Amino acid sequence: MSRLVRLSALIRHVGDWSMLSGDFSGVHVVGLSSFPVRPGEVSLEVVSIHGDEPKVVREFISRLMRLKDGNIVKVLHVNRVSKSNYEVFLLLDYSGVLKYIILNNGGLLAYSHVHSGLKEFTAYYLNYNDAEETCSEFRRINGVELVECSVDWFRGRGPLIMSYYGGLFRHVLTDNEYRVLKLAYEMGYFNGVRQVRLSDLASLLNLSKATVDHHVRSGLRKIVRLYLSSISDSRLGSTNPP
Repeated sequence: MSRLVRLSALIRHVGDWSMLSGDFSGVHVVGLSSFPVRPGEVSLEVVSIHGDEPKVVREFISRLMRLKDGNIVKVLHVNRVSKSNYEVFLLLDYSGVLKYIILNNGGLLAYSHVHSGLKEFTAYYLNYNDAEETCSEFRRINGVELVECSVDWFRGRGPLIMSYYGGLFRHVLTDNEYRVLKLAYEMGYFNGVRQVRLSDLASLLNLSKATVDHHVRSGLRKIVRLYLSSISDSRLGSTNPP
């Protein structure tokens, strides 16, 4: 069985539309699908735009639609999924779509995420040199500032393809919330019949019982809020107008 090579990149793309996200704290843009309508010229992109504050998300989309540069050719359609989650269809200048550098070097794009003025990519390759060449090519592009571009052998820990929610949870939960929830889940705290007590978790984590309880409640509240704000309002029986 061939070993996979993983590329992780964090990029500041000066002059690109992604820089706009730096003005909107808590807004996340996750790539859903893309297709080169005219290869070398225009790419059709579908992204999901989500945030904690509906007003902030709407303002971000409004600013995005008014951009006169930033590689955007045209915003084609905005689909409201819920009050804080939208799907946006847009045409981009092909030369500014960095994911095609990954694909053209033989990579499989597993995750694409824009937040805080940065582009984040995770991709997999069969050839180590192809992944390294991708990093080198990023460095040669005017306006691209590599915050990070690392290449390593994937060791099979965790999912290869990051889901939409999985990607967002990485940024919603604090390190402590993630650590506590992960251990609690693995040890059966959330089972129908609990297999472990808060005091046991606290002892294993070298934390007080009150601190563990706080992290569990805070983390669960964030996850539930994110899920409920991201699913379709129609599924919840909402009568609010779009």
